[in-house]
Amino acid sequence: MPNYYYKDATGLELGPLPIEELRILNLSPNTLVRDELQSEWKTAEQVDELKSFLAISTATETVVSESVVATTVTAATIAPVAAKATAVKSTAWLSWVLSLLVLGGAGYYIYQDIEKNKGNSNTVDTLSMTTSSTDSASAEQAITPDANTIDTTDSGSNIADTTATTITTTNTEPTTTTTQAVNTKDKQLLAKQKADEEKKKQQLVANQKADEVKKQQIAAQALAAKQLQMRNSWSKYITLGSLNYQPKGDDGMTAFDVPVYNGTDVPLNKVTVRIDYYKKEKKDKMVGSETITLYNIPARSGLNGKAPENKKSRKAVATITSITSRQLNFCYPQGSGNSGDPYFCN
Repeated sequence: MPNYYYKDATGLELGPLPIEELRILNLSPNTLVRDELQSEWKTAEQVDELKSFLAISTATETVVSESVVATTVTAATIAPVAAKATAVKSTAWLSWVLSLLVLGGAGYYIYQDIEKNKGNSNTVDTLSMTTSSTDSASAEQAITPDANTIDTTDSGSNIADTTATTITTTNTEPTTTTTQAVNTKDKQLLAKQKADEEKKKQQLVANQKADEVKKQQIAAQALAAKQLQMRNSWSKYITLGSLNYQPKGDDGMTAFDVPVYNGTDVPLNKVTVRIDYYKKEKKDKMVGSETITLYNIPARSGLNGKAPENKKSRKAVATITSITSRQLNFCYPQGSGNSGDPYFCN
């Protein structure tokens, strides 16, 4: 299966990488990729080997979005419950006011009846003393029914008033008890909803942290895999440019630049190049050798070293003999890694 190049967010071309390593880089559907055997660029969603992985990533993001929407809807349901509790409190207060008004009215009417009865009693005593026994008896017979009628009426009034008062008191107590029960139930429901909402928020934060840790692990694995590939295939990333030397006199050549290009994502701390000089255009006889060292070559950039002139040669050949990069954990030609990663070093 061929390897692939891809472009990052800045348009920088990276790779080539096997398809397995591309899958763990968390590429977007619009990331540009191309087969190392072809020059045409395609988006990641157009590559059959990446479609299934992109579909799984999209599904995961959808599940997280739905969880956030569910949490928002739950918070919106709390307002109606609080409004209901307020309405119940207002009804209880109004009931108490009405009860006090009824009790005050009943007391007033009872007081009026007592005063009226006192006046009627005084009138009966006066009539008894100024009339004859016969008249008194007649008067008493006439007055007695009236008095009884008054007492009966008053008694009935008192009974009605007492009944009204009793009814009011009886109706008020259940209302107060019911209101308190409703308030307690609403408070418990509200507390439960708040607890459930807080639990969901904590779970969401925990899931987000877990996802972030997972992404960091995947990114670290992808970086380690990419650096391993760069160390083992360093000659694809670290190269020499053309040597533009010029003849000097009959047999020699002038000093010239030795371009070194760093195609990795990290700086190269040190690169050593050996220059071999030959007498003729063909490698029939080497007449000299020089070594030059270049330091701190930036990532994705180049740097020129300077080869000295030679008075006997007509041709020069440059060869990289050593490379060191701390960020790439790379030591060439000798590292401390195993057989699968021989150029690894700390």
